[in-house]
Amino acid sequence: MNLCRPDSHKSCAACCGLYNVPDARRARLEEKLTFRTLVFGRTQKSPDALEQFKDVIRTREAVTPVEEIIHVCEFTGYLDPEHRIVGCMLHPSSPGNGGIDLRGLCHYGSLACKAFFCPAWTEISPDRQRIIADTVQDWHLYGLVITDVDYVQSIFHLLECGVGMRLDPDVLRSGPAGSVLCEIFSWKDSWPFKGDSMMRRCRYYVKGEHLQGTRKSAEGLQAIRGILEFTFDLKKIAAGSEQYISSTVQRFVSAYLRERRNAAAV
Repeated sequence: MNLCRPDSHKSCAACCGLYNVPDARRARLEEKLTFRTLVFGRTQKSPDALEQFKDVIRTREAVTPVEEIIHVCEFTGYLDPEHRIVGCMLHPSSPGNGGIDLRGLCHYGSLACKAFFCPAWTEISPDRQRIIADTVQDWHLYGLVITDVDYVQSIFHLLECGVGMRLDPDVLRSGPAGSVLCEIFSWKDSWPFKGDSMMRRCRYYVKGEHLQGTRKSAEGLQAIRGILEFTFDLKKIAAGSEQYISSTVQRFVSAYLRERRNAAAV
């Protein structure tokens, strides 16, 4: 499965610095992407014209990156009329490029863009990649979830400890358990304890901190809370946040085991 674009309904552009801005809420990013896409579509595909495009976007957005080492690419936009697919407008397959690779004009250059694969490609197992792709149908949330290996591994660890087995993608494709799982994934964007935070920090560049082997449930729960505090740049632990995680996990466990029993009885 292509994690960058698993289907025709969503994609990920986290490595383009999409979330590396002080306000990475969906509505704000939609506004930026819509403007970029409109102007790019009217821009001649010549080096001089594209440099001018880059200057226009830089001036308009006046970006202050959250992480200085990660470039916020001006050429990230929508690649489909429905505005469901986000990605590189310089890519040879992007609309209007006629198969010509223009990525050499971006900050990192064509070779870096072709060669880079975030840790999720190798550190999230294929069955878990598929579960995420089946569950999350929105580009904004998908990019935040699929690129955060710690978040994904911690969630699956907690849920699988609860049900006592590896999660079955078939059980999750419809019904209450899949809905609760989607709710859990959505914490990366709509965590109830985020306050008025506009941050949606993405952790695709964080390495070496992933959960290894079997951990106690409490550690998995605390890991999820810590990741969400990082995502929204929260400075203190919100009262009741761990209990909220625990109770939601229990709702998932009850729904999953019930659906599995019903499936086995058919």
